[in-house]
Amino acid sequence: MTKRINLLFLSFLCGVALFLSFSPLHSEPEGDKVKVVRVVDGDTIVVRFQNGRYEKVRLIGINTPETVDPRRPVQYFGKEASKYTKKHLLGKTVYLQYDWQLRDKYGRLLAYVFLPDGTFFNAKIIKDGYAFAFTRYPFKYMELFRKLEREAREHGRGLWGPGSPYLKERKKHRKKKWHGKLYRFDRILGKYVASRRGKYFYSPYCRESMRIKPKNRVWFQTWQEAVEAGYKPHWCLKKLRR
Repeated sequence: MTKRINLLFLSFLCGVALFLSFSPLHSEPEGDKVKVVRVVDGDTIVVRFQNGRYEKVRLIGINTPETVDPRRPVQYFGKEASKYTKKHLLGKTVYLQYDWQLRDKYGRLLAYVFLPDGTFFNAKIIKDGYAFAFTRYPFKYMELFRKLEREAREHGRGLWGPGSPYLKERKKHRKKKWHGKLYRFDRILGKYVASRRGKYFYSPYCRESMRIKPKNRVWFQTWQEAVEAGYKPHWCLKKLRR
């Protein structure tokens, strides 16, 4: 009887081990598998794809203090942010996931970075206080990143520590010229968007586009479609159009 119980218990343990080995806890993150070969600064890296192609990648939704811009001096906490990214990414295999816009106006790939254990690096660097949430243009995790930045600031982490110049800057720029309601995008259905009641069309990455009520949105896949529909390009497109 005892031997039978022991065999049943052993079979149970083997079954649990087999289940865990195939469970999502051990699965790799989705996305393009790449290796980080260089860290430009805290929010920009260079990766090598499995086919040997190299790409410069700008992390979506974050912004770190400048360290490499020749037009500006090295900003407060910029070196620390670069070291943080090097520590967590340099030489490692990571997974890239994308949002609606694949590249920025400089041709850099725009991506979310996930570590093999599932850690969401874009979120982690904000949470630990080494990056700002860059919310000028809408993206999938905008509200999450805002929440993480607020928590980092409230707890005085990293660049939000005592005496940080960014604390004063955030208070200074808190008030916006636009005092109306902004309507977030649950889904982005085209490359350009306009209002049924307006005369301009925008990129959904223009802040002005978030003033359009969801029921009034008209989507276009091309610039020409928007023009033929009678809309004019808004000035914000000049800095976004490639």
